[in-house]
Amino acid sequence: MIPGSDAPFTKVMPGFGLQDELELLCECGMSPAVALTAATRLAAQALGVGHLVGTIEAGKEADLLVLEGDPVASLRDLRKILAVVRGGAWFRPELLLDQAARYAAIANFDELRRFDEFY
Repeated sequence: MIPGSDAPFTKVMPGFGLQDELELLCECGMSPAVALTAATRLAAQALGVGHLVGTIEAGKEADLLVLEGDPVASLRDLRKILAVVRGGAWFRPELLLDQAARYAAIANFDELRRFDEFY
């Protein structure tokens, strides 16, 4: 099982949908460690890019969340973001949330293509 939000499809914001999905998987009995592994290493392997991303290893690309807490103990800690590191740049969550709010305010979700229009 590979979690994924399919963002930016209709009314799904990148990031938030995946957090919700991982929490729901744990409510169904999956452990946080298994859910996180499925969303990272196993997802990268399923997409054929496991040699590039999906785990923290020398030579691999990595986007990271710096968290307050331990998501293996509680996936709710995924929402306690101190910083996001992408492409070597550090981003404060307040800035990213402001950008997400501006995107949501101007996005015309009704005109976004649906999943079934792609496949």
